[in-house]
Amino acid sequence: MIAEWAATDFLTAFRTRRACCRALLALSTEQQTLIAADDYSALLALLAHKQQVLDALLDDRGEPGELRRAWQSARERFPARLRQECEQILAETEDLLRQLLASEQAAADLLTARRDATEQALAAVHRGGEAQAAYDAPLSGDLSRRLDVDL
Repeated sequence: MIAEWAATDFLTAFRTRRACCRALLALSTEQQTLIAADDYSALLALLAHKQQVLDALLDDRGEPGELRRAWQSARERFPARLRQECEQILAETEDLLRQLLASEQAAADLLTARRDATEQALAAVHRGGEAQAAYDAPLSGDLSRRLDVDL
């Protein structure tokens, strides 16, 4: 149970979470590059890797909120130096998460813009196809009844 952890257990868990957040931020940055380059096969591989990192982040130690709550209630039992180190790691992790959220939003915005551009291009192709079909449609009736061919 998390509440019974020693200070070093918390320190190890916080370091692991910080490392996962750093890895996710690096992957998110690479994700934007792959989206901009339209390299969707590499993007799929990267997303699979991101999922592995997320799985490591949410390992069998419980939810991140549970760890934070356990730390809040247990931290006063630990030496000041170790408390300070844990708090520093938590602050760095929070900053990494803010950067990660911004990066993920930028990637989502880029994907949305790509999707919208593709949708517009497909609509233009469809309209062009309709125009071509109108020109290729068989004419109904005899044109000589409508056109003055003696001019």
